[in-house]
Amino acid sequence: MEIRPRVLFDRALPSIPKVSLILLDWSCRESFHIFDYLQKQDVPREWFEVLWIEYFDLKAPDIARRIEDATSRGAVPPLDRWIVLNMPRTAYYHKHVMYNVGVVASRGDLVMIGDSDAMVRPQFVRTLVDAFEQDSGIVLHLDEVRSQNRKFYPFNYPTFESVAAEASNWRDGKTIGVLDEFDPLHSRNYGACICARREDVVAIGGADEHLDYLGHVCGPYDLTWRLVNYGRREVWHDKEFLYHVWHPGTDGHENYMGPHDGRQLSTRALQARRSGRVMPLVENPVIRDWRQGHDPIVQSLSAVLATAIGDRPFTEWVIDDVKRAVSAGRTACAQHRHADAVATWEPVVAMMSGDPQFLGDLGWAYYFIGSIEAANDTFHRSLALDEDNPDAWRGLGWVLARCGERARAIDAYTRAIGRTDPLLRAPLQEAHRGRAWAYLDEGQLERAHADFSAAAALTPASDVGSLQDLNRGLGWLALKQDRAGDAQLYFSDAVHALGDRRGPEYDNAMAGLSRADARVRSILARMVRGPLPKRRGMVASSPPSPDRPSGAHVRSRLAVDLANAYYNAGRYEHALKQFRDAYKDDPTNLRAASGVGWAALRLGKLQRANAMFKRVAMASTADPAAARDAFHGRGWVAYREGRVKHAVKEFAKALRISAPPLKPAAGREIRMGLRRARYLAGDDHLSLAEIARREEASVFHLALKLHGRTLQNRVFSLLKRGRRR
Repeated sequence: MEIRPRVLFDRALPSIPKVSLILLDWSCRESFHIFDYLQKQDVPREWFEVLWIEYFDLKAPDIARRIEDATSRGAVPPLDRWIVLNMPRTAYYHKHVMYNVGVVASRGDLVMIGDSDAMVRPQFVRTLVDAFEQDSGIVLHLDEVRSQNRKFYPFNYPTFESVAAEASNWRDGKTIGVLDEFDPLHSRNYGACICARREDVVAIGGADEHLDYLGHVCGPYDLTWRLVNYGRREVWHDKEFLYHVWHPGTDGHENYMGPHDGRQLSTRALQARRSGRVMPLVENPVIRDWRQGHDPIVQSLSAVLATAIGDRPFTEWVIDDVKRAVSAGRTACAQHRHADAVATWEPVVAMMSGDPQFLGDLGWAYYFIGSIEAANDTFHRSLALDEDNPDAWRGLGWVLARCGERARAIDAYTRAIGRTDPLLRAPLQEAHRGRAWAYLDEGQLERAHADFSAAAALTPASDVGSLQDLNRGLGWLALKQDRAGDAQLYFSDAVHALGDRRGPEYDNAMAGLSRADARVRSILARMVRGPLPKRRGMVASSPPSPDRPSGAHVRSRLAVDLANAYYNAGRYEHALKQFRDAYKDDPTNLRAASGVGWAALRLGKLQRANAMFKRVAMASTADPAAARDAFHGRGWVAYREGRVKHAVKEFAKALRISAPPLKPAAGREIRMGLRRARYLAGDDHLSLAEIARREEASVFHLALKLHGRTLQNRVFSLLKRGRRR
C-alpha cells in the first residue's frame, strides 16, 4: 500500500539551527501547550526548529490556529515543519517510523525527540546545546517529573514547582530515576527527551523499524543503546528536567504490547544492548541512502518523505486476533496472571512457533502454573531457535532444578548469567539465586555462598519474595557450615518477610529456625552462666557475625544473639540483661555495647543509653557501621530529651557515614528522626504535610505525635531543672 505524506507547513530558515526538536502525535494529543513553553526559551529562535509529526491524517485545529495567529502578527510561528504521514487508520502506530521521519526532515546539527505534551523551562534548548558544546561524544537524556494529580486537567498552566510538589518521582531536587543507581533502566524515563548529533543518528541507521517496536513497547532507548555501542556515552542531565501532568490515557489505553521484559522494556532493544549491535534490524530507506552518501536534500521534502514511508506491507501493522492474543498474554504475565496467559497463548502457538521470545515467555508461564514438563519442552524449543536467550536459559535452570537435575541446572544458570545484561539486576539476581540453591544441594558450599551473596547484592529491599528465598538459602548454608547463630538470624528474616503467608516456604523457614534455635540454645546452655528462660518471639535481622572465636568472646557473641531475640520480641528488660552480660564478658564487643544503649533507650533509661552510645562512638575499634549506629542512637536520646537541635546534629552525623551501605530500614528511621527533629527545632524546610507524605502518615496523627512530643520535652526539661535545684 502506497502512502503519500503531506507537508502542511514548511518554513524556510534563515540559518542552520543548532537543534531540531521533533515532537510526535498519533491523533492522541488534546493539549498543545508545549508550543507556549518553546516560545519562552531564553535563546534566539534561530537556535532551534520545531517539527510536528502526525502519524495518521489529523490536521490539528489548534496548531493551524497558532500558525495563523503568528503569521497575522508577523511573528515567528510556533513550529517550522508540520508533517502528516497519512497512515491508514487500520495500522497501529509505530513511533520509530515517526522518529525517522523527524530525523529525515530535520535541519539541525542536533536532533531532540521528546514528549510532545510536556512542560519545559526557559533554559531547555540552551541546556541541550551547552551539553554538546562541552562534550560532543554523548547521547543526552533529560528525565521527566510526572504528577498524577488530576487538578491540573484540563491543562491549566501550573507552575513547575507545583507539579514537582505533586510528583511521585521527585525527591531532593531530582527525579528518582536520576538518583537511582540500582535499576536505572526501569526507573528513568527514556522516552521523555533524547538528544544526539544528527550525523551520529544517521551513522547508526536511525531508529529500528522492526515490527517488535510496533505500539506501546518502543522508545528512543533503542537509539541510545546502539549509539553507546557505536562509541557514544550515555549521559543523564541532573539539573534540567521536563514536567508532565496527568491527562486521560497518560499511560496508554488498550495498548498493543510487543515483546518486553515484563516491565515494558523491549527485549529487542535489550538484545541490541547486550550484543553490542550498532545497526538496526530494519533500516529506513532514506536514512540508509543518506548513510551511504546519497544526499536526500536534492529532492523536495514531500518526495523524500514518500520514500521514507515507501510502499510497505501495512497488513503486518494491523492488530489482528493473533497480535491481540499475544499482547494480552504479555499483559497477563506482567500482572502475574500466568494461567490467563497460558489460556490466551495456547491457541496461537502454531502461528508463533518460530518466535523464540514468545516461546521463552510461554515457558515461564507454564513454569509458574506448575506445568514443568510443558515448560521444559517450550524452553528447549526457544533455545533451539536462539541459543543466546538468557531468559530461556534461566527458566530452563529453574525447571531442571525442580526435576532434580542439579548439574544441568547449574550449567543452564551459568549460561544465563553469562548472557544477561549486568544492569538488568532482577534476572541476574534470579539466576545467581537459582544456581546458589543448586550448589547448596550439591554440597558445593563455598560456591553457594558466593552466589547467594551476589544475589543478595542485586536484590532491592522491596523484593520480599526473593529476600525470603535468599534468607532461607543462607540459613541452611549457615547450618551446614556450623554457624547456628547466623542461621537463626537468616531464618528469622525469612519468616518476617513471609508475614502471614503460609505454605512450603514458611514451613521450610520454621523448620530451619527450629533447628538453628536448638543448636544455639545447646551452645548457650554450656557457655552462658545460669539457667535460660524459654525462648519466645522472633530473632531480629542483624549483620552476620564473624567467624566464631573461643572463650569469653564466644559467650559474649552468643549472648548478643539471644539478646537480639528478646529485643525484637519486645522483652527489653531481658534484652538489656543479656546485652549487659555480653558486654561484661567481652568489653570489646561493640554490638553488645550498642545493644545496651538501644534496650535502655526502649526502657526510657536515657542517660544510660546515651553513655553507652557515646562509648561506642568514641571507641578506637569502632568501625563505620558501629559509629553510625551510635550516632543514630544518640540522635533519638537527644530527641527524647527535648534537645532537638542536638538530635539534628547526631542524625546528620549518622547519615554522613556512607560506607558500608546503609540498610533501607535503618536509613528510613534515621531520616525520619532528622525530619522530625528539624521540624521541632523550627529550622527545616519541609512542611508538616510533606513530612506526613514521606512517612505515609496522616497529617492529623503526625501533628498530634510531634506536638505531643514538644509538650513531653517541656515537662521533661522542667523536671530535670527541679532535680538540679
